[in-house]
Amino acid sequence: MPYSDVAEAMIPGLGPPDGDTSEALALPIAHSDLSLMAEKLARGFEYKRAARYIESPYGIRTFVPHPSEFASAPSRMMSRITGEGQFDLGPGFKVKYVFAHENPSILTYWVLLWGRLCLSALIVHEEALRLAEPRFSKPKGLTREDIVRMHKFAT
Repeated sequence: MPYSDVAEAMIPGLGPPDGDTSEALALPIAHSDLSLMAEKLARGFEYKRAARYIESPYGIRTFVPHPSEFASAPSRMMSRITGEGQFDLGPGFKVKYVFAHENPSILTYWVLLWGRLCLSALIVHEEALRLAEPRFSKPKGLTREDIVRMHKFAT
């Protein structure tokens, strides 16, 4: 679809290079789909890093921050009181993480894809997540029926 149709809902860091929107096209990606992708990546990273499945009493919250946050995460102050690490998974795929020394099971991952899309996942006790957001419901991705219902694409 034309980029101008979705420019207002653009995810920070994604979009035409240098703001050139004259003939740009866009492919809609639901925020819920990005959230599911961030959660899946965090689960895989945590298994590879610590051989741990993320199960109760832990839960995950995902975010789509601006790509500039990847460069500043974790901050120097945070790194003094926490542990941190990073991995480079090849061209266009970088990962950073930070955790508390007192409880390394509570951590945050930041993922930078192609230098343009940043995803973040916070792994923490489910009870803390419930207290912070009592009405939170887990995002669900778009189904084919959802897309057809929106009349954006022909069947």
